Amino acid sequence: MHAMVRHPTTTFGDMIIRKGARSLLALNLLLVSLLVAPPMIGVLTIDLFRAWRGRGPVMESLAWVVSLLGVTMVIFASFAALTLVEFVGIRFFAGRRRFRLSRDAAAQVCAHASVGWLAAGTLPYLLAPAAIMLVQALGIAQKPIDFSPYLLFNMPVSAAASILGYAAGLIGGMIAFEWLVYFGVRRNRFANHATSSSVAGAPQLTSVSANSAAS
Repeated sequence: MHAMVRHPTTTFGDMIIRKGARSLLALNLLLVSLLVAPPMIGVLTIDLFRAWRGRGPVMESLAWVVSLLGVTMVIFASFAALTLVEFVGIRFFAGRRRFRLSRDAAAQVCAHASVGWLAAGTLPYLLAPAAIMLVQALGIAQKPIDFSPYLLFNMPVSAAASILGYAAGLIGGMIAFEWLVYFGVRRNRFANHATSSSVAGAPQLTSVSANSAAS
């Protein structure tokens, strides 16, 4: 993870093009889903935690765990869908630009670049409080915002600022993911698939030689 963030070009160049990228992708998506999920528990009216609130600590704890699992699954599916769209997109544009980006190479790029999604699990916890502190410093934190006639409720500026800060963090994670995908596609646009001998034997990495020759 550290190498991917600090030296994405080198890390993608050392990547072996082969099948089997799902486990890495699933792990990263599970981590970011667990980070994003907690603030969303109890938001929807159909949330079990919201419905069981006030029924005692045991029932509330059970409802919180069940809600966490449910929200995590929904968020996991959302990030997986976005990653799939990115996979299809880079395959499409690689074909248009005559890149030799195979299906396995595109899958490896998306799996390794999914480290960038972790920013979506951390940035909201920084940007949402920062937005609240900003409106507090401006003295408008408690000023109500009227959404009528579009919505039938009002909210203070501080609440709107926290939502915008949280959303900005999620967008920042998507930008980080896209940024890593860009480096991965550029580094492996002419990479060859790893042979069985190179994977099982010496640590020869086909993507390095292929891209060195291409550049």
